[in-house]
Amino acid sequence: AVLRKLAQVELCMLRRVAMPKSRGPSQRAGRLAAHMARGTPPTAPSTTALVPHGWLRSFPTPETDQHLAWMGMKDTLGQDMFLIGPPGAARRRLAMQYCESVGREAEYCVVTRDTLEADLKQRKELTADGNSKRSVYVDAAPVRAAIHGRILILDGIEKAERNVLPTINNLLENREMSLDDGRFLMPAKRYDELAEELGPSVLAGRGLVRVSPDFRVIALGLPVPPFRGNPLDPPLRSRFQCRVVWPPSLPVSPGGLSEKLQTLVEAVAATEGMPHLSSDAAYRLAQLMGAAGQHLVPEDARPSVAQALRMVYPVAQLSKAMSRPASEDALQGLLNHLRLLGEDSSVSLESVRAAQDGNAELHFSSGSSVSVLPGKQGAVGTSVEGTLVKTPHVEGLLAGLARAWSCGHDVCLVGPAGSGKSAIVREWAAQLGYGVPGGPGLEFMFLVKDMIARELVQRRVTDPLGNTMWVETGVISAARNGSLLVLDGIHRLPPETLAALAPLLADRMLHLGLGNDSRGELELLVPSARRPPLPAGYEEGIGGVLVSEVHPAFRVIALAEPPSPSNPWLTEEVAGYFSFLNVEEVGSADISHIVATLCPQIAHLAPDLIGIADEIQLMDNGAACPLSLRRLLRVCRAAEASQTPQLRIQEDLKRQLLAKFSSWTM
Repeated sequence: AVLRKLAQVELCMLRRVAMPKSRGPSQRAGRLAAHMARGTPPTAPSTTALVPHGWLRSFPTPETDQHLAWMGMKDTLGQDMFLIGPPGAARRRLAMQYCESVGREAEYCVVTRDTLEADLKQRKELTADGNSKRSVYVDAAPVRAAIHGRILILDGIEKAERNVLPTINNLLENREMSLDDGRFLMPAKRYDELAEELGPSVLAGRGLVRVSPDFRVIALGLPVPPFRGNPLDPPLRSRFQCRVVWPPSLPVSPGGLSEKLQTLVEAVAATEGMPHLSSDAAYRLAQLMGAAGQHLVPEDARPSVAQALRMVYPVAQLSKAMSRPASEDALQGLLNHLRLLGEDSSVSLESVRAAQDGNAELHFSSGSSVSVLPGKQGAVGTSVEGTLVKTPHVEGLLAGLARAWSCGHDVCLVGPAGSGKSAIVREWAAQLGYGVPGGPGLEFMFLVKDMIARELVQRRVTDPLGNTMWVETGVISAARNGSLLVLDGIHRLPPETLAALAPLLADRMLHLGLGNDSRGELELLVPSARRPPLPAGYEEGIGGVLVSEVHPAFRVIALAEPPSPSNPWLTEEVAGYFSFLNVEEVGSADISHIVATLCPQIAHLAPDLIGIADEIQLMDNGAACPLSLRRLLRVCRAAEASQTPQLRIQEDLKRQLLAKFSSWTM
């Protein structure tokens, strides 16, 4: 059945390659959408900083023309839109491309399971008023978009709780909403009729606010099922005109590797029971193999197709409908049929050196090198002494990091607790010039189960005077300063919470609220390539909107434990955020080598320690409290500094394993 599906995919692929290609999609898309815009153009944008910039030239695809033409027709008819499709950034980019092509302001709102009614209407803030405090209401993105005639982009509406989205149901249907500060949003037609009869000043005194006729909503969501989330209520779903946005195809050259990779992607999608391979992951696969129009990884240092596919598509950890062996066998069969199987690359990272132009050069054992942007808080090529022993497996992980880094990918290290993930990150950060933990170049953010989406980006606090304000988390400070952000423990967060960082991970973009800040009500965090052109004299922003750049050296490394049936944190959507590297559990031979290297004075005791660790693993309570590599090294370092190492090892083992509260004795 898989081979029949594959034959059908190959036939469709041949037909598609034979078709004439679209002329200049990035230029033609703008003309199509502009042509479909309504005869009476919308009011000129009052806040040019909110008009997206640089999206059309960044992500041109042949499918963009048709989507933008359809969106232009719906905008002409005054209808709200719902772009539905599989996981990936394609829908968000399409919404931004449309706003850019017609010159419309965009209010972007990420919807998570922690989104509240206040995030969609108004939030109360406290501010100083002389010697007392007064409360002020700050409009949320939907209210600002309705009043100023902007396009509201609701990203991830399937993640919202059922009682949240009905808050804006009346705004979608009738363009009406009652606000907490006593105002009432009214559709433009009724407002204009009353204004002619009573006058605008009377309506303003009664708290009536006109909703602009240019106000539109573009909702982005996943189909539920098969993907994780909450299905939309029928009344809410009926407010939108829907369009399916399939993943964009890879740039294909007939007969080349890119054509085979596109066929592989389509064959995976056609295989029943296989996890979804997102368009973002497919594009990263093409980048690693040099089939995306750019040769980012040197040819002699590239991984095999199977290696690269494991990095962007961890099928064994994603499998649900299929068993893990079955999904791996199916993928292996597809690779074999397309003649993409080959030996895994054994090329390792030889060294990291500072280049004359200020960049860092990654030198591979094959003799090739690639230049990447380093951190600014340390010397490039510095190694952290006494923390990492480069075993063959660690050498392979560093080579994988180098390949991902040269392509601009964020990375997720997946491995059991105490397997050396943090040590690898510290070594990599030192080599690339990001400095050491605690410094400004390396930002560790430890994630816990009870964190909500807002705490990943901004925290609402009270200053010493009692005023409410928003404080940035390490995520935002790392993005501003070009630091290496380490998200330690993303397996503890629900995927619906981690989605708050999706725009930053995929497109280096975030919209930040400023509350009652005197500088403005909104801040855009964008890369330099998509910074909107501002008028002279507005270096920061205009119209209450600040504009800040994401530093080009900003990168993200996530640390996680493998998913389990009780904690299936790795979904198809999360898999599209990172390139993955598996950190295997350290074997006995490697443990002996590591102990002998880091603690040479007690190297003769390493076999006994390994034997104790193996025995504990076989005990009933060993699974709950394993003797990991981290704990072994902690015990060994303490023993090496002691005058009675054997006695110290025995005492420390009891402490590490909580022997006082266990049933076993040493």
